Amino acid sequence: MAWFKKTRKPIASTAEKSSRVPEGLWIKCPGCTQIIYNKDLDKNQQVCPKCAHHFRISAADRLRIAVRRRSVDRALSRPPGQTIR
Repeated sequence: MAWFKKTRKPIASTAEKSSRVPEGLWIKCPGCTQIIYNKDLDKNQQVCPKCAHHFRISAADRLRIAVRRRSVDRALSRPPGQTIR
């Protein structure tokens, strides 16, 4: 039996403090643990610039990249002065 009892203060939750940084702004690379800005990762087509780790992309993003490449290939292969239809 204890003669003295120590009262404990309850742990304050951090949920009431809101962060000013929005979620999803930075991504941590699982290959090299580098923090990468999301827009820089999009510019590099979801590949880490440090370790070349390929992040997963959705089917819609994959199609968008393929269509963009195809339109660039068409623009480069057409004779000068023709417009793209």
